[in-house]
Amino acid sequence: MKEKIILSRDVIKDIAQDLEAGMNCWYHIPTAKVLSAPDRMKHDIEDELWEDTFNEIDEKMHECIAFECLETHEEFRIMQSFAENEVYDKRLQERLFIALDNSKPFRHFKDVIDNSDFRLAWFDFRTQWYMEYVQTELNWYNEKDEEGN
Repeated sequence: MKEKIILSRDVIKDIAQDLEAGMNCWYHIPTAKVLSAPDRMKHDIEDELWEDTFNEIDEKMHECIAFECLETHEEFRIMQSFAENEVYDKRLQERLFIALDNSKPFRHFKDVIDNSDFRLAWFDFRTQWYMEYVQTELNWYNEKDEEGN
């Protein structure tokens, strides 16, 4: 049985911030190094710019814990949860709900939140959500490893 992997709060936060930026992350267990790169399937990227990083990831992937960036519907749920549970200003809350119900909800949500007193609260909420996501994925990895799967 392998040793349980425990990440410091700082490493969890680093991974969370990279995920927020749309990157996929890999925690390389032997070196405790976080490797991050854009998702090749979701982003039109110049492979030459990321070639060294992709090669390192491919080479070390079997020794890594993978953390994938979230799907659009999961990102949407974070915004929805913030509007429902964290915004006590009813007018702003209504504006956020309208933004989420219209076309281009991500753009409209950002426009509303950026011009409000809740901008920093939104950043904190989103980062905390991502950190919890990273911890959940880490817990799953450790449980999977304990079961021998």
